[in-house]
Amino acid sequence: MTTKTKQTLAIGQDDFRKIREQGKYYVDKTLLIQEFLSYANEVTLITRPRRFGKTLNMTMIRDFFDKNAESQAIFAGLAIMETEYAKLINTIPVISLSLKSCSGETPEKMEASIAEEIFKEYKKYAKVLSAVDKSDGSYLRFFQTLEILRYAPPATDKQQAEKDKLSFIEHIQKNITHIENSLAYLLEALYTFYGVRPILLIDEYDNPIIEAHISGFREKFTRFYSTFLTVALKSNQHLGQAILTGIQRVAKESIFSKLNNLVVYTTLSRHYSAYFGLTEAETSSC
Repeated sequence: MTTKTKQTLAIGQDDFRKIREQGKYYVDKTLLIQEFLSYANEVTLITRPRRFGKTLNMTMIRDFFDKNAESQAIFAGLAIMETEYAKLINTIPVISLSLKSCSGETPEKMEASIAEEIFKEYKKYAKVLSAVDKSDGSYLRFFQTLEILRYAPPATDKQQAEKDKLSFIEHIQKNITHIENSLAYLLEALYTFYGVRPILLIDEYDNPIIEAHISGFREKFTRFYSTFLTVALKSNQHLGQAILTGIQRVAKESIFSKLNNLVVYTTLSRHYSAYFGLTEAETSSC
């Protein structure tokens, strides 16, 4: 008699690749990708409470499409590989941002915190784009922004580190237009390089707004944030599709007076309902 190996739960883990590579227990939610592609919405916003698997699903989508990854092994045996969309695995460039850790006591600090997150994606693609003609406008804007984001004097001690942080914040403010347009510049560069419109993923998009509201500078911060999202997501010829996740659709915010092309799916929506949290059938089969 063959004994089935017992899988351990991935408590506190929300990275799809790690869970699959470590052989942890995973409830198959990969048909979320099928729905995303079949609905074909340019910009999708999915709102769910905390601990509903938003980040895990976003990393799953990232790993499926990411043209610079090798994901056949971690998707082996999962439902999406039995569909017509399996052929799309690792064929599309992906920009993946998580804003759940962005914070700051002032608008300037919050903007600098977002800039640090964007830098991670710029740094990743800088290696890919290293051999392109940097005088080409599509790439020139990318590399100019990369250098702005890279500005980080080495800290020698705690006091110096604090000075360096303030210096970085001031530097970002001097170049705030590049930061506002940074996602659009990255989309343009990747589309020019690959000839494929990228997928943009923004996890916990509403966290910076919530933090800004708590700290009392929501209105001022929203002016920056509205531009940052709108130039990337509204009528952008270089964008393929985008997914945003968050706790809620932020009401009465100017970002939605401009960014009115989102298709919103809440906990009351039928679409995507089976892919966040656990269904009764899934819990009974565990």
